[in-house]
Amino acid sequence: MFDFSLLVAAGLVVVAGLFAMTEAAVSAASRARAAELARDGVRGARALQAVAADAPRYVNLLMLLRLGCEMVATTLVALELVDQLGVGWSAALLTAGSMTVVSFVAVGVAPRTMGRQHAYTVGRLAAPAVRWLGRALGPLAALLILVGNAVTPGKGYRDGPFASTVELRELVDLAEQRGVVEHGEREMI
Repeated sequence: MFDFSLLVAAGLVVVAGLFAMTEAAVSAASRARAAELARDGVRGARALQAVAADAPRYVNLLMLLRLGCEMVATTLVALELVDQLGVGWSAALLTAGSMTVVSFVAVGVAPRTMGRQHAYTVGRLAAPAVRWLGRALGPLAALLILVGNAVTPGKGYRDGPFASTVELRELVDLAEQRGVVEHGEREMI
């Protein structure tokens, strides 16, 4: 019979998916649209506006939290499978295979798709919690970026390598392809 640790692992996968969905929403949300929603008095829009104004900081934090949840979930599954199957390749391969599939689907594809499709709804709902997490854990994410930059050859990135103008250009190109913005608007952006 499986242990309680698998239920905890499943819960962590769900939380990791929520972090991934929020990360995708924050990455897709524009500062201008968030400001417009805030001017219209839409609930949660002011928090989203604050998050969108410092998106790299919050994206880095969300990535750290997502990764932490995934790693702990994988560890719990590994411990349970080692307990059930014994130490060996079968437990290791089963853990690696199952958690790769679970992470890809339940943390990667589904939540990110939802986050991008409903960026402003997800962003508005999650932004207050994201801001609180940013105050509580933001310094840890910033410290880890500093450590990463210190051990990486060459010039590092102050905000981390996770949000860039190249990604912004890709989003604008995608918006043009989907008909969300016209060619002239794309050029202006």
